[in-house]
Amino acid sequence: MQDVKTAINALSHGVYILGVSAAGKANLMTAAWITQISSSPALLAAVGKSHYTAPLIEEAGHFSVSVLSKDQRGIALRCGTVSGRNEDKLKGLDVVYTSDGDPLIRGAAAHLSCKVIQVYKDGDHILFCGQVTSGQYFSDDVLLYHHKEFFE
Repeated sequence: MQDVKTAINALSHGVYILGVSAAGKANLMTAAWITQISSSPALLAAVGKSHYTAPLIEEAGHFSVSVLSKDQRGIALRCGTVSGRNEDKLKGLDVVYTSDGDPLIRGAAAHLSCKVIQVYKDGDHILFCGQVTSGQYFSDDVLLYHHKEFFE
């Protein structure tokens, strides 16, 4: 199994922040498992079943995606190492909000707003299929995740 884990860690990904607001609570979560699945456009975001963000997205029916810039690694680490159950991750961050109230990271390379159109529960993650309802592009200077280098 170690060979599989090592091989999987050779994959590279973009680094994103998922934002959601539901039941009067806003949260941010670092994610690398997001991909475009059609040109309509739609995307798929994988969220761990135990993560605080998963039930918030299910309840809200929408979420945001901030495509992080290279200089936002610290934001990715912060939003990926503490739980929104225990800490207000928005505190101290420069955020803007979608029309649905979902937080976005200011200074990101791009912003997307998504409406949940399908939910798949399998394994240890929930897959949220989101129809992209709006987006803003700011820069090609995106942060990439490669396990070996990201946590150095």
